[in-house]
Amino acid sequence: MNSSIPFFTIAIPVFNRLDFFKEALNSVLNQSFKDFEIVIIDDCSTDGTWEYIKAIKDKRVRIFRNSKNIGIVPNWNRCIPESRGKWFKFLMSDDLFFPDSLYILNSLIRKYPDNFIIVTSGITFKSINSVKSLLNNTEIRAVIDTDKYLCPAEEIIKKRKRFTQSWSNPDSYTLLTKDLKALVDSDEYREVVKNLGNTGHCVDYYILHSILKKYKTMIEIDLPTYAVRDHSSNFSKTYLSNLLYHLKGDKYVHYLLYDYRGFENFYMIKHAFHIYFNKLFSNRKSLSFTFFIKMTVQLLKFLFMHIFGIKIIF
Repeated sequence: MNSSIPFFTIAIPVFNRLDFFKEALNSVLNQSFKDFEIVIIDDCSTDGTWEYIKAIKDKRVRIFRNSKNIGIVPNWNRCIPESRGKWFKFLMSDDLFFPDSLYILNSLIRKYPDNFIIVTSGITFKSINSVKSLLNNTEIRAVIDTDKYLCPAEEIIKKRKRFTQSWSNPDSYTLLTKDLKALVDSDEYREVVKNLGNTGHCVDYYILHSILKKYKTMIEIDLPTYAVRDHSSNFSKTYLSNLLYHLKGDKYVHYLLYDYRGFENFYMIKHAFHIYFNKLFSNRKSLSFTFFIKMTVQLLKFLFMHIFGIKIIF
């Protein structure tokens, strides 16, 4: 272990989530694989989070505080230049890593030295009691038949271009720190943040898939290594009820990443109807006529803009 260059950097951007943050931090400190640093960026919390962070004595933890509140995605970005590790992982401050997460990632990295992107799956939870069995499990889970998870980048890009859903939660991917540092310095990424940074919608997708275009392979494995907390203040909930914003963000990022020509533009229409019906279905228990009309009007407005090539303005 080289103490000056950790193998992993785990970045935890945080704002006003003290209780959740404590659990997130402990889930990293309890990892079976020990060669990591933790970079914590506090975005001017007012609930005692910063006071708690300052009291942390673990030498693997490096702490920073913004001079003013800068928002969700800028705070993600702030983590990246501060990172010293070879490999980089986010952990959102309300989520959790399972104890063997970094061990599993390290095993995959060692086995496939020419692969530079790993995407793992996660599970959603509301009560920490529902994931305690995984959090308390000290045994390393076996990862078998790993070759089937090594995917050609061309195949992944072809599927994503058709709006095949993929994991893009920030907790899901493991990337080279140098790739992320180059990305946050790019003009295109700055434009993505300018348009979508208030909610983070699709920014995580853009990070992963813009870097994927550099490489020939990606490991996409369905083994859960993290848990995403479902609660009322999830940032994603701020746009879930806004179909137009959701679809505009999806199109904006996909059309930045991929070249759509001719018939391929119908992929976006198919995707729009998929998201529309999914929102109606997800709200079926409390579906009101007003909500139905709102979603339908937003769908029609988006389709009009897409078909007639009207530029997206956020």
